[in-house]
Amino acid sequence: QRDMAERGHSLESIKASIEARKPDFDAYIDPQKKYADAVIEVLPTQLIPGDNEGKVLRVRLIMQEGLKYFKPVYLFDEGSTINWIPCGRKLTCSYPGIKFSYCPDTYFSNE
Repeated sequence: QRDMAERGHSLESIKASIEARKPDFDAYIDPQKKYADAVIEVLPTQLIPGDNEGKVLRVRLIMQEGLKYFKPVYLFDEGSTINWIPCGRKLTCSYPGIKFSYCPDTYFSNE
């Protein structure tokens, strides 16, 4: 969006640029995620069925536990598993809403 609004690039040129770099990402960047202490994933939303625009995103912070110099972030209480969707009437803007989740998970066969 910024490249189109501020830099004058077309959506097609942006997509072509991303696709041109994808082989390098697949070969060098993506494989490193399984060794990372923390990964931030920016993904399409799950709150809007069939959303193809990609203006609303889902963000995941994945952190490895038990690292000596790295304290984990606890969105809620340590050790809890929580899915929370606040009442839409309590939000300044209820569309598309917000959802928080905190839970242990497996990522690349690591807990």
